[in-house]
Amino acid sequence: METQDGLNKCLAKAAELSTNVSLWYVDEKQFLNLFKDGQIAGGQCYNDVAQVLVDDGYPIRSTFPKEGDVMDFGSLAIL
Repeated sequence: METQDGLNKCLAKAAELSTNVSLWYVDEKQFLNLFKDGQIAGGQCYNDVAQVLVDDGYPIRSTFPKEGDVMDFGSLAIL
């Protein structure tokens, strides 16, 4: 993703996978509410959002890859 060509390849792959994506959410509150309502089973969210759900008794946990956490700028994470 360091070049326009690289970014275009990533976006093309995301478009290819998008038929399997049930939701593209725009903020943490939307994720939180949909998870609480049982409309989604999981996804990428901020650790503090996951912790709010844990504190409220929901079966969710944060998982960080061995390589380190995912940054929310200059990268895309598709789960």
